[in-house]
Amino acid sequence: MRYNGSMKTACRQLLITAVFILVFLSSGCTKNYGRKEISDYVKERCGISSFRVSRDRIELTSEEDSYTDYLWTITENDGTEFYVLDDYHWGMEALVNTLRTDYYDVHLVRDFSKLPHSGIRLASETENGLCHAVLEGDFSTRSELQDELKELADIRADKACPDEVSYVLKFNYPYRVIGEYESGVGDTVGNLSSSAPDVPEAEKRMLLTCVDHQLSCRFDFTEEEIRSAVEANTHQLGVRNASGEMIWYDDLCADQYSYGVSFASLYVLLERNGFAPEGTPEHYRVTAPDGTSFEISYSFRHPLPEYSEGIYYLKNGEITDMSGYFHTHFTAGEIRNLFGLEVYERWQVQ
Repeated sequence: MRYNGSMKTACRQLLITAVFILVFLSSGCTKNYGRKEISDYVKERCGISSFRVSRDRIELTSEEDSYTDYLWTITENDGTEFYVLDDYHWGMEALVNTLRTDYYDVHLVRDFSKLPHSGIRLASETENGLCHAVLEGDFSTRSELQDELKELADIRADKACPDEVSYVLKFNYPYRVIGEYESGVGDTVGNLSSSAPDVPEAEKRMLLTCVDHQLSCRFDFTEEEIRSAVEANTHQLGVRNASGEMIWYDDLCADQYSYGVSFASLYVLLERNGFAPEGTPEHYRVTAPDGTSFEISYSFRHPLPEYSEGIYYLKNGEITDMSGYFHTHFTAGEIRNLFGLEVYERWQVQ
C-alpha cells in the first residue's frame, strides 16, 4: 500500500499529537519547587522570615496514592522544626502538585501546655511526613458543650495560640458508635483561625440530634428552642392525613445526614397516629395494618460477615437487617411501605 504526501503529513501530525499527550499526561500541570520557592512559600503562608530550608528534600511515597512526594525540613532560629510537603496528586485531568505545611500543627503541639485548658485535649499524628494536630473535647449535656466552647474561645484569645487551630467537640450519645461506624452528626467541628466557635450553631446541632433520637438531653432546651430549631429545619417530620393535609410536628425531625426517621421518633409517630406500639421508644413491638408484626430495638445487633456488628429488627419474628449495617433509622419511604403511614420530611414535599 502506498501513501501520498498528505497522508504522510497527517500521520506525522498524529504521531506528534500522541507524543504531546503522553508527555502532558506524564508531567501534567506540575511545578518544580526548589529551595527559593519553598522559602517564599513559608514566608507567605506562615508569616515568618527567620528560618532555614534544608538543602536536600526527602522522597516519600504517598500513603493515599503511588506518586512520589518531596518533604522539606524548615528550621526556625529557636530550633523548632516543621515541614513543607511538595504533594503530587491527580487533579481530575492531570498530575498536579501543591505545597502543604504543618507549621501551625507543630506549634500547637509545642505550645499546648501553655494554653488554658482543662476539658480540651490535644490529639496529634504524623501522616505522609506532616504533623496533624487537633483540639478535641467530649460532651453529653448542653452545659458541658457550653463549657468546652468557652474553653476554645479562651484558647483562641491566648497569645500562645497559633493562628490556625482545628478542633472537634464530639457529642457522646448512646448510638454514636455502631460497629466500625462512628457518627459525627451532633459534633461541632471548625478552625479557630477565622472566629471563635459559633455557640448557637453548636447547640442547634446537639439539639437536633437529641430530638432525632428523642434523647433525654433534649430537655436541656426549652420547648420554644426545640420548636424554633425543628420548624426551621428541612428534616422536620410530618404526616399526610386521610384528607391529604400535611400535619407537621414541631418536636420531631429526621436525621441531619438524611438517613431517615430514628427508631425512637418512629415510635412517637406510630403512637400519635393510632398504632399503639408496646414498649418504649428504645425497644417496642407494633403491628402494621396488614397484620405484619414488628419488633424494633436499638439493642438488636449481631455480627455480620463484613462488620463486627450490624443493626436488625424482627419482622414476623424473623431477623431482618437494616439497609445499612449502622442504620438506626428507616427512610420515610420505608415507613410508608412497612406501615402505610404517610410520613415525609419537609424537604420531600417542598
